[in-house]
Amino acid sequence: MRENQGKRRLAQGATEYLVLLAVVLIIALVTIAMLTFFSETSGDVQVEESQAYWKSSSPIAVIDANAFGGDAANYALFSLVLRNNGPYPIRITKLISSTNIQDYLNGVPSGVNLSDILYLAPGEEKLIGKPDRLASYPPAYTVLSAYTSSMVGFQSALGLARTICDPSAQFYTHTAKSWGTVEYDSFGFEYIEYIEGIGISKKQFGAKPLIIKCYY
Repeated sequence: MRENQGKRRLAQGATEYLVLLAVVLIIALVTIAMLTFFSETSGDVQVEESQAYWKSSSPIAVIDANAFGGDAANYALFSLVLRNNGPYPIRITKLISSTNIQDYLNGVPSGVNLSDILYLAPGEEKLIGKPDRLASYPPAYTVLSAYTSSMVGFQSALGLARTICDPSAQFYTHTAKSWGTVEYDSFGFEYIEYIEGIGISKKQFGAKPLIIKCYY
């Protein structure tokens, strides 16, 4: 009799232990899922805030941007659609990330100075860079790449990015949930603004980082 009672108590204790363990595991899984969700949500909010800011910036706005991994792990390719939100014509001469400046891009023909292709009348928009990895290059194109190191003087490279597209994402196999972001904590332009025919050299730096989502 006592032996049976002892066995029942052991079985009850084991059952209670398993139930308690299951509850702990469920709580742990829920916590991990919530942390992951809020982390991803926070990242999306930052991207949306950056996009909203740069779309409304003046005189130079970034109304669209795209990025994807390059053929090596140390850089990403990206594109920008720029618009003149100001009241006067402008000519963009340089892209600036912190102290890293780029004024020349690889492309067809053999290369282009930004100032040759980025004259913008008020309200006008122009694209630089390749907007989609899967799209073929148009007859005339430019290449724009992001590096985390300083790439001063290197054609088409804008260095000092805080992050680039995730090199482990295996973009060619579609295995990754997220391909990361290209982020510049300090980003801006040098440009010439033409007021009644007189060109005035100016600089524009963003009050918020430029954050570009990476896609396949």
